[in-house]
Amino acid sequence: MGEESDSLNFSQTDKERENEMKQYYEKKITQLLNKISNIDTKAMRYYEQYQQLLKNGLSSDSLQLELDNSKKELKDTKDELEVTRVNYDQQMRILTEQFISLNETVSQLDTDLIRIKQHKVTCGKCKNWNILEYVFSPENTGLFCSKGHPIQTIQP
Repeated sequence: MGEESDSLNFSQTDKERENEMKQYYEKKITQLLNKISNIDTKAMRYYEQYQQLLKNGLSSDSLQLELDNSKKELKDTKDELEVTRVNYDQQMRILTEQFISLNETVSQLDTDLIRIKQHKVTCGKCKNWNILEYVFSPENTGLFCSKGHPIQTIQP
């Protein structure tokens, strides 16, 4: 396991995995934005071709054929975009589920840690009860009980 890094007990491994997932989905978003831009460019090109054909005065049959071809290409491009969108939505759903699962795990670990910190131990010398949070606090560097006796063994 990675080292604990903050009060929510995220390990370095969890943070690295989160960063990797973030980078992965940012890359996917960039790819989708690029595809949208490409589709917009194609649509503009088809419109310009249509306008050029109208100016050239080609026959209505050839214009209709060209229009039908352009419509088919546009439909294919829209279908491709829809497939990409569906895949992106599915990936976002999976990422959300993973995030919720990790959040629930962190919450449970935090609850367990709070409960463990509240356990009490008795001093072997004065028999005074001390909570673990006090015994292991950074201020109690010598592991003394609340009466100042050094704790040699911890008895539950």
